[in-house]
Amino acid sequence: GGSGAVITGKVVPTGRDGAPLDRRWSLNYLISRDRGLSPTDLPSGKTPAFDASGPFQPAWLLDPNWETLLAARAHHFVKLAPDGDLRVTGVAQGEYDLVLRLYEQPVGCLVETVGEKVVPVSIDASGAIDLGNIEVPCRAGPRPGTDMRAYSFTDAEGRQRRVADLSGRHVLMHVWASWCEPCLATMPEVAAATQRYGADKAVFIGLNVDRDKQAAKALAERRHWNWAQNYLGEDSDMVRQLAVSSVPVYYLIGPDGLLVHASADAGEALSKLTEALTPRVSMTP
Repeated sequence: GGSGAVITGKVVPTGRDGAPLDRRWSLNYLISRDRGLSPTDLPSGKTPAFDASGPFQPAWLLDPNWETLLAARAHHFVKLAPDGDLRVTGVAQGEYDLVLRLYEQPVGCLVETVGEKVVPVSIDASGAIDLGNIEVPCRAGPRPGTDMRAYSFTDAEGRQRRVADLSGRHVLMHVWASWCEPCLATMPEVAAATQRYGADKAVFIGLNVDRDKQAAKALAERRHWNWAQNYLGEDSDMVRQLAVSSVPVYYLIGPDGLLVHASADAGEALSKLTEALTPRVSMTP
Protein backbone atom coordinates (compact mmCIF):
# COMPACT_ATOMS: atom_id res chain seq x y z
CA GLY A 1 0.00 0.00 0.00
CA GLY A 2 2.98 2.29 -0.33
CA SER A 3 3.67 2.53 3.41
CA GLY A 4 6.76 1.40 5.30
CA ALA A 5 10.45 1.65 4.57
CA VAL A 6 12.35 0.50 1.49
CA ILE A 7 15.57 -1.39 2.23
CA THR A 8 18.28 -1.79 -0.41
CA GLY A 9 21.79 -3.21 -0.40
CA LYS A 10 24.15 -5.58 -2.15
CA VAL A 11 25.37 -8.98 -0.91
CA VAL A 12 29.05 -9.53 -1.73
CA PRO A 13 30.57 -13.02 -1.24
CA THR A 14 34.19 -12.99 -0.05
CA GLY A 15 36.92 -15.58 0.34
CA ARG A 16 36.22 -17.49 -2.89
CA ASP A 17 39.43 -16.59 -4.73
CA GLY A 18 37.55 -15.34 -7.76
CA ALA A 19 35.11 -18.25 -8.04
CA PRO A 20 31.75 -16.78 -9.20
CA LEU A 21 28.57 -17.18 -7.17
CA ASP A 22 25.11 -16.52 -8.59
CA ARG A 23 23.31 -15.03 -5.60
CA ARG A 24 19.86 -15.93 -6.91
CA TRP A 25 20.47 -19.32 -5.30
CA SER A 26 19.90 -18.19 -1.73
CA LEU A 27 17.26 -18.37 1.01
CA ASN A 28 17.08 -15.05 2.84
CA TYR A 29 14.66 -13.52 5.33
CA LEU A 30 14.15 -10.19 7.06
CA ILE A 31 12.77 -11.38 10.41
CA SER A 32 11.13 -9.15 13.00
CA ARG A 33 12.35 -9.39 16.59
CA ASP A 34 9.29 -7.72 18.11
CA ARG A 35 6.28 -8.63 15.93
CA GLY A 36 4.66 -12.05 16.00
CA LEU A 37 3.79 -14.88 18.35
CA SER A 38 5.86 -15.66 21.41
CA PRO A 39 7.53 -19.11 21.62
CA THR A 40 4.96 -20.15 24.24
CA ASP A 41 2.19 -19.64 21.65
CA LEU A 42 3.64 -22.21 19.25
CA PRO A 43 1.99 -25.64 18.83
CA SER A 44 2.97 -28.37 21.27
CA GLY A 45 6.09 -30.18 20.09
CA LYS A 46 7.00 -27.37 17.71
CA THR A 47 8.75 -25.09 20.18
CA PRO A 48 12.42 -24.61 19.24
CA ALA A 49 14.99 -25.90 21.73
CA PHE A 50 16.65 -22.47 21.95
CA ASP A 51 15.79 -19.16 23.61
CA ALA A 52 14.24 -17.24 20.71
CA SER A 53 14.48 -13.86 22.40
CA GLY A 54 17.12 -11.35 21.33
CA PRO A 55 19.09 -11.20 18.06
CA PHE A 56 18.84 -14.09 15.59
CA GLN A 57 21.64 -16.64 15.98
CA PRO A 58 22.96 -18.70 13.02
CA ALA A 59 22.87 -21.81 15.24
CA TRP A 60 19.06 -21.53 15.30
CA LEU A 61 19.02 -22.68 11.67
CA LEU A 62 20.15 -26.14 12.81
CA ASP A 63 17.07 -26.63 15.00
CA PRO A 64 14.42 -28.78 13.24
CA ASN A 65 11.71 -26.38 14.44
CA TRP A 66 13.31 -23.13 13.36
CA GLU A 67 10.90 -22.76 10.43
CA THR A 68 8.01 -22.89 12.90
CA LEU A 69 9.58 -19.91 14.64
CA LEU A 70 9.95 -18.18 11.26
CA ALA A 71 6.26 -18.71 10.51
CA ALA A 72 5.35 -17.24 13.90
CA ARG A 73 7.38 -14.06 13.37
CA ALA A 74 6.53 -11.20 11.03
CA HIS A 75 9.03 -11.56 8.18
CA HIS A 76 9.81 -10.81 4.53
CA PHE A 77 11.32 -13.29 2.08
CA VAL A 78 14.29 -11.52 0.47
CA LYS A 79 15.11 -12.45 -3.13
CA LEU A 80 18.57 -11.49 -4.37
CA ALA A 81 19.50 -10.57 -7.94
CA PRO A 82 22.29 -12.65 -9.54
CA ASP A 83 24.79 -9.91 -8.65
CA GLY A 84 23.54 -9.72 -5.05
CA ASP A 85 21.32 -6.62 -5.23
CA LEU A 86 18.43 -6.70 -2.76
CA ARG A 87 15.32 -4.56 -2.34
CA VAL A 88 12.63 -5.03 0.33
CA THR A 89 9.58 -2.75 0.39
CA GLY A 90 6.82 -2.05 2.90
CA VAL A 91 8.91 -2.72 6.01
CA ALA A 92 7.21 -1.59 9.22
CA GLN A 93 9.10 0.17 11.99
CA GLY A 94 10.89 -2.10 14.44
CA GLU A 95 13.95 -4.25 15.00
CA TYR A 96 14.85 -6.93 12.44
CA ASP A 97 17.51 -9.45 11.53
CA LEU A 98 18.45 -9.93 7.88
CA VAL A 99 19.32 -13.64 7.63
CA LEU A 100 21.40 -14.43 4.52
CA ARG A 101 21.99 -18.02 3.39
CA LEU A 102 23.93 -18.45 0.13
CA TYR A 103 24.15 -21.63 -1.96
CA GLU A 104 25.83 -22.78 -5.12
CA GLN A 105 23.38 -23.34 -7.97
CA PRO A 106 21.38 -26.40 -6.85
CA VAL A 107 21.45 -29.42 -9.12
CA GLY A 108 19.84 -31.95 -6.81
CA CYS A 109 18.90 -31.62 -3.14
CA LEU A 110 20.16 -28.77 -0.94
CA VAL A 111 22.29 -29.83 2.01
CA GLU A 112 24.53 -26.95 3.08
CA THR A 113 25.08 -23.26 2.56
CA VAL A 114 28.40 -21.94 1.28
CA GLY A 115 28.01 -18.78 3.37
CA GLU A 116 25.75 -17.33 6.05
CA LYS A 117 25.44 -13.97 7.79
CA VAL A 118 22.97 -12.25 10.10
CA VAL A 119 22.72 -8.45 9.83
CA PRO A 120 20.73 -6.44 12.42
CA VAL A 121 18.46 -3.83 10.85
CA SER A 122 16.67 -1.06 12.76
CA ILE A 123 13.71 0.71 11.11
CA ASP A 124 12.59 3.86 12.95
CA ALA A 125 10.91 5.71 10.08
CA SER A 126 9.53 5.28 6.59
CA GLY A 127 11.70 6.11 3.62
CA ALA A 128 14.77 4.57 2.00
CA ILE A 129 17.47 2.71 3.92
CA ASP A 130 20.60 1.59 2.07
CA LEU A 131 22.61 -1.16 3.79
CA GLY A 132 25.43 -0.76 1.26
CA ASN A 133 27.72 -3.71 0.52
CA ILE A 134 27.10 -6.65 2.84
CA GLU A 135 30.16 -8.92 2.78
CA VAL A 136 29.45 -12.59 3.46
CA PRO A 137 32.41 -14.95 3.99
CA CYS A 138 31.83 -17.93 1.67
CA ARG A 139 33.48 -21.23 0.90
CA ALA A 140 34.44 -22.37 -2.59
CA GLY A 141 34.71 -26.02 -3.52
CA PRO A 142 37.83 -27.57 -5.02
CA ARG A 143 38.47 -26.90 -8.69
CA PRO A 144 40.47 -28.94 -11.23
CA GLY A 145 44.09 -28.99 -10.17
CA THR A 146 43.32 -28.77 -6.43
CA ASP A 147 45.47 -31.09 -4.29
CA MET A 148 43.07 -33.63 -2.71
CA ARG A 149 45.65 -35.89 -1.06
CA ALA A 150 44.96 -34.73 2.50
CA TYR A 151 41.30 -35.84 2.50
CA SER A 152 40.75 -38.83 4.79
CA PHE A 153 38.14 -41.56 4.61
CA THR A 154 37.29 -45.06 5.85
CA ASP A 155 37.89 -47.73 3.23
CA ALA A 156 35.71 -50.78 2.51
CA GLU A 157 37.65 -52.80 5.12
CA GLY A 158 37.07 -50.20 7.82
CA ARG A 159 40.60 -48.76 7.79
CA GLN A 160 41.32 -45.05 8.08
CA ARG A 161 43.04 -43.91 4.90
CA ARG A 162 43.95 -40.74 3.04
CA VAL A 163 43.69 -40.07 -0.66
CA ALA A 164 47.51 -39.79 -0.58
CA ASP A 165 47.63 -43.52 0.31
CA LEU A 166 46.04 -44.37 -3.04
CA SER A 167 48.86 -43.08 -5.20
CA GLY A 168 48.74 -44.52 -8.69
CA ARG A 169 44.97 -45.03 -8.74
CA HIS A 170 42.06 -42.85 -9.73
CA VAL A 171 39.57 -42.00 -6.99
CA LEU A 172 35.89 -41.17 -7.41
CA MET A 173 34.38 -39.57 -4.31
CA HIS A 174 30.63 -39.07 -4.41
CA VAL A 175 28.40 -37.32 -1.87
CA TRP A 176 24.89 -38.72 -1.41
CA ALA A 177 21.85 -38.87 0.88
CA SER A 178 19.17 -41.54 1.21
CA TRP A 179 16.39 -38.90 0.99
CA CYS A 180 17.79 -37.46 -2.26
CA GLU A 181 16.02 -38.99 -5.26
CA PRO A 182 18.68 -37.92 -7.82
CA CYS A 183 21.32 -39.57 -5.62
CA LEU A 184 19.45 -42.88 -5.50
CA ALA A 185 18.69 -42.74 -9.22
CA THR A 186 22.40 -42.65 -10.12
CA MET A 187 23.60 -45.26 -7.61
CA PRO A 188 23.19 -48.15 -10.11
CA GLU A 189 25.63 -46.37 -12.47
CA VAL A 190 28.18 -46.02 -9.67
CA ALA A 191 27.64 -49.64 -8.58
CA ALA A 192 28.20 -50.86 -12.15
CA ALA A 193 31.40 -48.84 -12.40
CA THR A 194 32.76 -50.37 -9.18
CA GLN A 195 32.36 -53.79 -10.79
CA ARG A 196 33.82 -52.69 -14.10
CA TYR A 197 37.12 -51.39 -12.74
CA GLY A 198 39.43 -53.27 -10.41
CA ALA A 199 40.54 -51.73 -7.12
CA ASP A 200 44.07 -51.56 -8.54
CA LYS A 201 42.84 -48.95 -11.04
CA ALA A 202 40.05 -47.01 -9.32
CA VAL A 203 38.81 -46.54 -5.77
CA PHE A 204 35.21 -45.46 -5.08
CA ILE A 205 34.38 -43.55 -1.90
CA GLY A 206 30.84 -42.75 -0.83
CA LEU A 207 30.25 -39.79 1.50
CA ASN A 208 26.77 -39.95 3.06
CA VAL A 209 25.20 -36.89 4.71
CA ASP A 210 22.09 -38.39 6.34
CA ARG A 211 21.18 -37.28 9.85
CA ASP A 212 20.42 -40.93 10.73
CA LYS A 213 23.71 -42.64 9.96
CA GLN A 214 22.52 -46.11 10.93
CA ALA A 215 19.49 -45.95 8.62
CA ALA A 216 21.72 -44.84 5.74
CA LYS A 217 24.15 -47.66 6.47
CA ALA A 218 21.30 -50.19 6.53
CA LEU A 219 20.08 -48.93 3.14
CA ALA A 220 23.56 -49.26 1.63
CA GLU A 221 23.85 -52.82 2.97
CA ARG A 222 20.43 -53.79 1.59
CA ARG A 223 21.30 -52.40 -1.85
CA HIS A 224 24.78 -54.01 -1.80
CA TRP A 225 26.56 -50.67 -2.18
CA ASN A 226 29.60 -52.34 -0.69
CA TRP A 227 32.36 -49.99 -1.81
CA ALA A 228 33.88 -47.64 0.80
CA GLN A 229 30.96 -45.82 2.44
CA ASN A 230 31.54 -43.04 4.94
CA TYR A 231 28.66 -41.82 7.09
CA LEU A 232 29.45 -38.19 7.85
CA GLY A 233 26.09 -37.02 9.17
CA GLU A 234 24.45 -33.72 8.29
CA ASP A 235 26.94 -31.54 10.19
CA SER A 236 30.24 -32.50 8.59
CA ASP A 237 33.54 -30.61 8.47
CA MET A 238 34.48 -32.54 5.34
CA VAL A 239 31.30 -31.45 3.54
CA ARG A 240 32.11 -27.84 4.47
CA GLN A 241 35.69 -28.19 3.28
CA LEU A 242 34.38 -29.47 -0.05
CA ALA A 243 31.79 -26.64 -0.03
CA VAL A 244 29.05 -29.14 -0.90
CA SER A 245 25.86 -27.14 -1.40
CA SER A 246 23.61 -29.78 -2.99
CA VAL A 247 23.79 -33.50 -3.65
CA PRO A 248 24.68 -35.59 -5.52
CA VAL A 249 28.17 -34.40 -6.42
CA TYR A 250 31.13 -36.36 -7.78
CA TYR A 251 34.86 -35.66 -7.50
CA LEU A 252 37.26 -37.47 -9.83
CA ILE A 253 40.83 -37.43 -8.50
CA GLY A 254 43.80 -38.47 -10.61
CA PRO A 255 46.63 -40.85 -9.62
CA ASP A 256 48.70 -37.81 -8.58
CA GLY A 257 46.07 -36.78 -6.02
CA LEU A 258 44.93 -33.73 -7.97
CA LEU A 259 41.28 -33.07 -8.78
CA VAL A 260 40.53 -33.86 -12.41
CA HIS A 261 36.80 -33.15 -12.56
CA ALA A 262 33.90 -32.14 -10.28
CA SER A 263 30.31 -32.55 -11.40
CA ALA A 264 26.76 -33.14 -10.22
CA ASP A 265 26.28 -35.51 -13.17
CA ALA A 266 27.22 -39.13 -12.48
CA GLY A 267 27.32 -39.99 -16.17
CA GLU A 268 29.71 -37.13 -16.86
CA ALA A 269 32.04 -38.07 -13.99
CA LEU A 270 32.04 -41.76 -14.92
CA SER A 271 32.68 -40.89 -18.56
CA LYS A 272 35.75 -38.91 -17.47
CA LEU A 273 36.90 -41.91 -15.43
CA THR A 274 36.41 -44.28 -18.37
CA GLU A 275 38.32 -41.92 -20.62
CA ALA A 276 41.20 -41.76 -18.13
CA LEU A 277 41.39 -45.55 -17.78
CA THR A 278 41.10 -46.36 -21.49
CA PRO A 279 44.54 -47.13 -22.98
CA ARG A 280 45.53 -44.75 -25.74
CA VAL A 281 46.30 -46.43 -29.05
CA SER A 282 49.44 -45.06 -30.70
CA MET A 283 48.99 -44.09 -34.33
CA THR A 284 52.74 -44.12 -35.01
CA PRO A 285 53.59 -46.67 -37.75
